[in-house]
Amino acid sequence: MSDKKTLSQSAFAVISNWYYYAILEMTFKTDFSSHTSDIAKKLGISVLEAELAIERLQNLGLLTKDAQGKWQKSKGNISDLEIASRPGTDRHVQILNKASKAIREQDFNMREFHSVTFCIDKSFLPDAKEKIRHFLEDMNLLLESGAREEVYELSVALFSLEKN
Repeated sequence: MSDKKTLSQSAFAVISNWYYYAILEMTFKTDFSSHTSDIAKKLGISVLEAELAIERLQNLGLLTKDAQGKWQKSKGNISDLEIASRPGTDRHVQILNKASKAIREQDFNMREFHSVTFCIDKSFLPDAKEKIRHFLEDMNLLLESGAREEVYELSVALFSLEKN
């Protein structure tokens, strides 16, 4: 996740819905279709939401067209603003709501409960789950080794944003 692009709070507010990140990452898929109706169907959003998202991402320079006219993510990842900002809070609530739905509806072997959006090769899921588990163990050892002053929650979630 190098080459991060930090957005202003006002720019982040424009793209704070979860599906903006998903659209950017979908552009890495080999079978990606730039048609807004296909994007909307895959993500379970309206065509209008997909159209507005693409327009806003393009206006912010986060989405461009390649020589063949297909949408592609511009270089760099988007750095989230602090959770204390309203758009940041809204995005994380949306992610948690989606995670809540995934807990009930997605196969246990296809999810693990974090929030970063990226397009993946699904054959790496078993390895990713293993690394998440080790990370949680390491964080537990680190954070519980000092003075225990307050109770915190660390959420890690790995689940598909696409409708299957």
